[in-house]
Amino acid sequence: MHIPHNIKCKYLNYLSHNFKHNIRLNLLYRLITGITAIHITTNHVIGLTLTSGPSMEPLIDQNGTLLIYTMTTFNKLLSGFSPCYKRGDVIIAKSTQDCQKRICKRIMGLEGDVIGGKIIPINCIWVEGDARSNSFDSRHYGPIPLSNVLGRVKVIISTNSLKIL
Repeated sequence: MHIPHNIKCKYLNYLSHNFKHNIRLNLLYRLITGITAIHITTNHVIGLTLTSGPSMEPLIDQNGTLLIYTMTTFNKLLSGFSPCYKRGDVIIAKSTQDCQKRICKRIMGLEGDVIGGKIIPINCIWVEGDARSNSFDSRHYGPIPLSNVLGRVKVIISTNSLKIL
């Protein structure tokens, strides 16, 4: 069967145009998917932060340590929306003194616990640094709201070590 030349050319032009159009759509789709995945991951799954200060020594060096933490939303999903933090967890939270600043502390008490004669209110936790003499923590400013907690530290990367909690 012989197909006339002008029909072949029209068909090939049609295929070529659609192929180029599909490549552009495919690239756009991949770009949007990638940006969405990065946004969801960094806002709801994991976070990164650098430390400064001696309050969590010897666990965390005071300079140049990178912390990788799982976000509160992700922790709630993993725990089936039951309480997802426990005593001893190392957490990252927004400072009660300056909401632009992050703090890294260990949870020492949960709501209802009595610490230093104070009852920890509902939806609050008591946090302290491991190096108590060098830590500004709940002993100074009281319990912090759970809504300030950004996540639980999972990995500590310093200049000479890698720790997985």
